Amino acid sequence: MKKKDFPERRRYIRLKKIFPVEFRIIDSGNQPLSGLLQGFSRDVGFNGICLEINQLSPEQLEQLRSDQARLHLFLNLTTWQEPVKATGRLCWDRPGSSTHPHSRLLGIEYVTIDSSEQKRVIRYARNSRFINQAAVSLFVLMIVFSVALTLENVRLSQSNKSLLRDFIRFTERQQDTRNQLNRLRLEKQIVERML
Repeated sequence: MKKKDFPERRRYIRLKKIFPVEFRIIDSGNQPLSGLLQGFSRDVGFNGICLEINQLSPEQLEQLRSDQARLHLFLNLTTWQEPVKATGRLCWDRPGSSTHPHSRLLGIEYVTIDSSEQKRVIRYARNSRFINQAAVSLFVLMIVFSVALTLENVRLSQSNKSLLRDFIRFTERQQDTRNQLNRLRLEKQIVERML
């Protein structure tokens, strides 16, 4: 069901980022219509957020679809920071990807949010994407480095084996030369005695 056509929906890039979001359904006078509910972000934009909710009852969904209904949002970006607080309104909803019977995806447009907090949400989502890309790049780099080290280790091992073979051949030649030298000395001594 489309509540209203959401013109801002594609104006800003939607950043994929999952974090917990708590919310209450409130009326136009900021009176709670529900207890604290929980969902997870699916993506984040400058003007809103997409939430996936598993425990949303049909009655609560009908409350959200009301023009007067709002959501009091608590975006829990990290465990060590205060949540970002905002008020939003439902722009669209559809069945969620979960197998839960009441799973819904909710497109929420911010009605009120502090601009610095709004920037903090976007910065967090962008930085998380960068950190994820950096982690993947670092992982790939570590694999390449490990392969390079393994290949270098194999090359050095083969070189060491070759050097060891050469050393053994040299030692054997040296021993042969000593044996020949000893034989020659012995023959010399025999010849000198005969003379």
